[in-house]
Amino acid sequence: MRGGADHTHDSRSTMTDTRSKKTRSHNALVHGVYAKDILMPWESREAFETLHKDLLTEFMPRGRSEEDCIFDLAYLYWRKQSLWRLWQTTILKDPFTQDVLQTNRKSWSGIRKQLRAEANGHRNC
Repeated sequence: MRGGADHTHDSRSTMTDTRSKKTRSHNALVHGVYAKDILMPWESREAFETLHKDLLTEFMPRGRSEEDCIFDLAYLYWRKQSLWRLWQTTILKDPFTQDVLQTNRKSWSGIRKQLRAEANGHRNC
């Protein structure tokens, strides 16, 4: 009987593995999320799919729950990267950033002192 139970377990894991391979190409449908729901229009679907595939390869999930966790992890990595890029873009476009860069200082106290000195110098003119 024990041998039969092991055989049943083996066939189930084979069925799960086969189903996983078939559904991986349809991840958007399987996870209830479509690329348009998680990607901005300018973001690359292929890059997201590569990230997801790399995480699947790294963690080798077994079963639906683990596959969902890997998808969520890919989504969170993707959002983190997107937020980082948006933050950098926002900072670089802010006029104050140019003032900070022009101080040639590396510490906040040095930047503050330089900006105050420049502000006071402009008032005296």
